[in-house]
Amino acid sequence: MLFGVFSGIFWLTFAYGLYRRTQAGTEEPPSPLTSNQAKAKAKAKRKKQR
Repeated sequence: MLFGVFSGIFWLTFAYGLYRRTQAGTEEPPSPLTSNQAKAKAKAKRKKQR
């Protein structure tokens, strides 16, 4: 029974990952960033480069 639970979880997550991968190209373009979002993104990018 325990093997069945683990197997079910594995196949559900595997199928969901494939579904997300196939749906990645059909998303709408992101909305423009607000000034605060743009600042936070730039700050994170600078921090990542260090």
